[in-house]
Amino acid sequence: MSNAFFVPSEVYEKRIAQCKSCQFYHSLLGNCKICGCFMKIKARISQQHCPKYYWRMHDFGYDQKNLTKDLPQDLIDEVMKLYPDIKTGRAKDHATKKKMIELYNIIFNGNYNTSTNCSGCLNTCLKGITKIYEEYA
Repeated sequence: MSNAFFVPSEVYEKRIAQCKSCQFYHSLLGNCKICGCFMKIKARISQQHCPKYYWRMHDFGYDQKNLTKDLPQDLIDEVMKLYPDIKTGRAKDHATKKKMIELYNIIFNGNYNTSTNCSGCLNTCLKGITKIYEEYA
């Protein structure tokens, strides 16, 4: 796995400190009461963010390399076909939502469950696909 997948240690420490000071952090289990994620894992992954946006992938002076540069044309085509069905912020059906998550996972090296209903996770996927659409439209 590429080092671009993980944030530097300093960023991780700041993220996890933010989590531990949050009212939604379940200290016994180490997970977030909103998204259910285990924060010691989620805070290390560059493409993740807090569901309340207390930290984001670009926080703390960390700006990850542009993972969308030079995407294969078939992925760009898939984004272009999918975007009209998600641009309102709501997928037209479950198959479209699943496709959005799958595309996001492929392009951004994500690991979202295609059946997730976590609003923070879905918002991240939507923003990622929107970014690709805007870059290549």
